[in-house]
Amino acid sequence: MMLNYSLVICLVLSGTCLVLNRPFLEASERKEYKKALLFKIASSFCFLALSGISLVTEGVGYSEFWLIVTLGLFFGALGDLLLAFRHICKKHYEFYFVIGAAAFVLEHLLFIGYFVMQNQNIIPVTALCFVISFAATTFVLAKVRVDGGKLRIGIYIYIAIVCLMSSTAVATAIRNWSIGSLMFALGSLSFVASDTTICVYNFSDRRDFKLMTLLHYLYSPAQILIALSVLFI
Repeated sequence: MMLNYSLVICLVLSGTCLVLNRPFLEASERKEYKKALLFKIASSFCFLALSGISLVTEGVGYSEFWLIVTLGLFFGALGDLLLAFRHICKKHYEFYFVIGAAAFVLEHLLFIGYFVMQNQNIIPVTALCFVISFAATTFVLAKVRVDGGKLRIGIYIYIAIVCLMSSTAVATAIRNWSIGSLMFALGSLSFVASDTTICVYNFSDRRDFKLMTLLHYLYSPAQILIALSVLFI
């Protein structure tokens, strides 16, 4: 498949993924959680399909980076599914939230490991980026008084992992610049913003549904940019 055709298909899938946010959010706001789950599955399929398109694209195809991104996106889709289930199986709400977050942790750890193993020279820049991003996110969480109760430590560990993933991506884009590495870095920053927002929404007094809308319009572009980065790395 030629790159131009792949880009057209990827743009259609990306647009579909973003458009699906609206019916998902509307169903969530009406507490129609089973319907919301279907829209979330469809949305996750779109960014997984982006990875499949790159595999059959002329001049791209299989690579270690493609494998890491695809596995990461799979864990992200799994995390979406598990987090959606927490509203359907309310008796196990906390369980599904924790294992859903664990699926995303696996996604982030895959990316961290890949970037560090590919270029250990990024470690000093990564450390600097991490200090800045983690300080900024924890300031926000403290400012809005995020309190997860017994999950509090887990929340900060999770945010630290997301910030570290983003820091390795940004450091890679700085040290080994390409359109693909820039797209991945922007996606990772969007991930940090999305996950910070979901912590505020779930574990503070600020339960305005507008935050739910914001976090999903940050999360979808994050996964889309990461998936598309394979075409340009």
